[in-house]
Amino acid sequence: MAGPISALINGLRFGLLLVPRQRYPLPTATTFWCAALLSVLADFVLNLGLVSAPEEFDLAGLTDSAFEILKPLLLAWLLSLLARRPALLWGLATWMLIVGMVIRVVAGAVIARDPQFDHTWIVFSAPQFAIAFGVWMLLAGYRIWRWLEPSWRWMRVVAFALVAAVPQALIYRAVPYHLDYFFAAEPDYSAPVTTAVWPEEVHAETLFAEQSDKLDRALQALEPQRPGQVDLYLLAVGSYASEDVFRNEVNYVQALFDQRMGTQGRSLVLLNHFDTLSDRPLATQRNINRALTGIAKRIDLDEDLVFLFVTTHGSEAHELSVELAGFPLQQITPESLSRSIRDAGIRWRVVVVSACYSGGHVDSLSASTALVLTASRSDRTSFGCGADSDITFFGRAYFAEALNQSVDFIAAFEIARDAIALREAAMDGEPSEPQIASTALIEAKLAQWRSQLKPGPPLAFTPPQ
Repeated sequence: MAGPISALINGLRFGLLLVPRQRYPLPTATTFWCAALLSVLADFVLNLGLVSAPEEFDLAGLTDSAFEILKPLLLAWLLSLLARRPALLWGLATWMLIVGMVIRVVAGAVIARDPQFDHTWIVFSAPQFAIAFGVWMLLAGYRIWRWLEPSWRWMRVVAFALVAAVPQALIYRAVPYHLDYFFAAEPDYSAPVTTAVWPEEVHAETLFAEQSDKLDRALQALEPQRPGQVDLYLLAVGSYASEDVFRNEVNYVQALFDQRMGTQGRSLVLLNHFDTLSDRPLATQRNINRALTGIAKRIDLDEDLVFLFVTTHGSEAHELSVELAGFPLQQITPESLSRSIRDAGIRWRVVVVSACYSGGHVDSLSASTALVLTASRSDRTSFGCGADSDITFFGRAYFAEALNQSVDFIAAFEIARDAIALREAAMDGEPSEPQIASTALIEAKLAQWRSQLKPGPPLAFTPPQ
């Protein structure tokens, strides 16, 4: 046991950028595989401590641990081959494996201290962490090689350390790096997780039968427009019931606009969520049609503005998801949303679509009297939705941050676009590239509205408890 224990102690010292106090025989193949077993066990324990209950053991996690074992073995083989020192293979592989284990433990500690970093791939893809751990690996490689070959001049040592560091960096860049190796709170990561339960007191047949009356009452409660005043009316639509993030956004947008943009008494929310089935009209294509038609009857079509906000999931086919407990509801397409606005006769409008691939709605929604904003390009995803999110990247940047700084919808978009780009760069994701389509006519109308507006105080976004 002296061999494996000394190899472990030396590897830990290399991981801490120290050198061994005395020379021991180089680790053997047996020692390497003992260290490999320890690495798998460390991943197991680390993951168990980081993943929330209820955990589910996933045997497929062994493939990730196997990758962490084969990676130092491959790099050690490359270095020993270039140095023409095959005897160094198992020593290099063992110590690089242990150094990698030390780095993963430190990464786990970072995650545990900051809930924002809930996956290791975020830690390693964020530039500041990628640089820090890359330098760490480089220095550890230098220590190992310098200790093995003390007679080598520093230029050659650095060259060989770079040989180790560059593939290491490329591997981290190319391979998603998850800590949820062996345990997962959700077995299926690709599908949204529905945690809400259909309320026992709500009957689906009655719910749909009551929609017309419920929406009529909401429309009748809207205050009429004021002649000579450019009034802004808000329709906020959250059409995906299984995730709280969309409920949070539409409720916050209504509160923000009522307090800051003067829409108190002139705002309406359509929402699919299990907590609001008895309170809010549902977000369906039919209700959107009727809501826009009803708003058009309350406003002066030549004078007033309508702000339409839709937040949900989006598909590559540019369909906006309408979801409620598995009911086969009609999805929202660029054509159907544009038709709803056109059939209602609403002239002056701002339309904001927050969804993946939402840029696919720009062409259909654009008009000389319309400002159109989307959370992403037509071929890009947006970020921040999901069962664990409180608000999307776009919702936070545009509504919670930018519109609390400026009531100019276009200026706020520029602020939000820059903030989103910074957040996405920090997570090394493909930029969503929010889109905007505007005209001189709508910008003049918005300037007229702002000249009459007395903005209310900012309203911070607070996640529901």
